[in-house]
Amino acid sequence: MKIGFYCFYQFYNNNRMFLDCSSPIGDDLMYPYVFLGDYLTSKGHQVSTIDTDSLESYDAIVFLDYPTKFNEYFRKLLSMADRPALYLLISEPKMLRPDNWQKVNHEYFKKIFTWNIDYLDNSKYIYLPVPNKIERDLAYFEIPKKTKFCTLIASNKFSNQQGEMYSERVNIIRWFEKNHPNQFDLYGVDWDRLYFPLLGRLNFIIAAIYRTFPFLPKFMKYKSYKGRISSKRKILSQYRYAICFENVSEPGYITEKIFDCFMAGSIPIYWGASEVVSSFPRNTFIDMHGFDSYEDLYQYLDLMSDQEYQGYLDAIYKFLGSSEIYPWSAENFVSTIERSIANA
Repeated sequence: MKIGFYCFYQFYNNNRMFLDCSSPIGDDLMYPYVFLGDYLTSKGHQVSTIDTDSLESYDAIVFLDYPTKFNEYFRKLLSMADRPALYLLISEPKMLRPDNWQKVNHEYFKKIFTWNIDYLDNSKYIYLPVPNKIERDLAYFEIPKKTKFCTLIASNKFSNQQGEMYSERVNIIRWFEKNHPNQFDLYGVDWDRLYFPLLGRLNFIIAAIYRTFPFLPKFMKYKSYKGRISSKRKILSQYRYAICFENVSEPGYITEKIFDCFMAGSIPIYWGASEVVSSFPRNTFIDMHGFDSYEDLYQYLDLMSDQEYQGYLDAIYKFLGSSEIYPWSAENFVSTIERSIANA
């Protein structure tokens, strides 16, 4: 069977998603797709992105996020009388890609893979959490190596859409800078430039302009900002705690952020999908919902004994090696896609 793929973000096409595990926004973030290509090939399938061959040559095509009618490949496929079976894998939440979730756009697809539990019907909508390369290294779980207190690693973004969590990241950054500046470090991209709240989603265009013209002036608005990093795990592993707020709070939207913390042996302070409470052991993360204020959170973190802290590390290490983590693994990701398409 010949299976084609196409990503809404052009960076990953031309077969790049199957060749390079790296990503501009995370460690080994594309590993599940590289693994997917290798896995499907090992099962006797042919795999490529659809911009490398004729559309007629494919038996099935998977779009990574809704391509929109502006996409030349999608338009051509819709005009074909005998087109291959189309599938949709939704990654981005409603806040960033509302067209991903409009059911009128789903009518073109045989099946839809999604982490959003509100859509699941055990038929057309297939549950597929955001996948991760799960690794476990005991070297990251030694308390003496946790020489720093707390960090936040994320891109600086802005949205005025309901459910956004970007503003909460800013709130806790500002709280630490005001109250405990020596116990908090900020890393990531775009924290040294301006946002304009009145522009709403148009701020993403400004972000693109900054990436295109890196010489534009920078503004050091955050005293805790330490700059960009090359490896999340290397930085996270130095900290006892890591702020882990999702981009948005939506049902089932649990991204790589909490797994980055797990694998670095840094206890995540999580705020996002409520399903995290029922999905992960309670002693593997700190639930921000359990605190009335950032001051209450800080007091809990600061007074935690090494014995209690080690209990968290032991629980995280055990979880990483257990079958409970399988739904978020690259292995589940590839087997779900292959099973749903090849056996359709």
